[in-house]
Amino acid sequence: MSKRQPDALPLGRIKADPAQFQRRRKPWAERTVGAIVREGFDPDKFDPLPVFLREGQWIVGGDGHSRYEALRRLAAAGRPLPTRIPVRVVAGPDKAARLSMTANMNRTDFDACEEARIFKERLARGETAAQIAEDSHRSPGYVTSRVLLAELSSAMQDLVGQPCGLPVDLALVFARGVVEHGFDPAAQQRIWLELLKDGDYTPRAFKLALSVIAGTATKSSRTGLLFELPANLKAVVGDLSAVGKRVESARRALLAVRANADIYCPALRKAVERHVAPEIERLDLMLEAKARALGETVTKKRGRTAPVTDTGRLQSAMAMLQAIAAKTRKEAV
Repeated sequence: MSKRQPDALPLGRIKADPAQFQRRRKPWAERTVGAIVREGFDPDKFDPLPVFLREGQWIVGGDGHSRYEALRRLAAAGRPLPTRIPVRVVAGPDKAARLSMTANMNRTDFDACEEARIFKERLARGETAAQIAEDSHRSPGYVTSRVLLAELSSAMQDLVGQPCGLPVDLALVFARGVVEHGFDPAAQQRIWLELLKDGDYTPRAFKLALSVIAGTATKSSRTGLLFELPANLKAVVGDLSAVGKRVESARRALLAVRANADIYCPALRKAVERHVAPEIERLDLMLEAKARALGETVTKKRGRTAPVTDTGRLQSAMAMLQAIAAKTRKEAV
């Protein structure tokens, strides 16, 4: 006859091992802990702690670390607690490890990089993106995109989503650049601190800036690691940032015109539909061409390059639409 598993244990018989069974960068979610401590132990709201037995010691597994820490604080403060804490026994460390990757996925305490590391570990265990997506109520595309953040160095991951740090959309572009160009951790930090952190980039311009950097930074023939950044490279990527912002502004204006084309007269609506899409494509191609031209200035010049700007081409999009509108109004009269 198998031994009956406990459904409650004294708090003193339970320990936590967050280094192995917690997928957050912190051992618990402070917001969750604080909420439980403020309210006190409520048996009607308390989910049993998942635990498993390891060498005679009950260990918190899965999603119980925040509740366990809250119980410890309540006990230390002399607040009311039952003599035995509700628990549910999980079948060993493997089950506990999987639970730690799945039980919290729908909670708000995981940041983007914590989520990416969980996706990466689950993929390494043989799960598919579709399976992970179903468990986490995400799309497979979201999983395969977000997992790239795990390729960033730990120092760069610490910056993702932080004030004055790296926004998630740019972090995803950076992570793709790391995979594509092979930037090692030291290179990632130098590229961010010395070249990119002071810029105001759109995702398109950020991607092109990484391509310019990869194409012009010197690498060691022995190790392949990045070790020299050209002196004028910061000025060049700064110019690319400025051009990218103007291109994005023009793109958004054109998209807004197209989105509201139904309010125009039929002739103008047709003109908008005929001209907007090609103009958006030309703007994107222009940004890519400007990136190539800027990249060439890095290899041809030393010191700071003169800013490369072309406001006329960007202004032509709205001028074209204004001319179409004026001509259509004239024909209507």
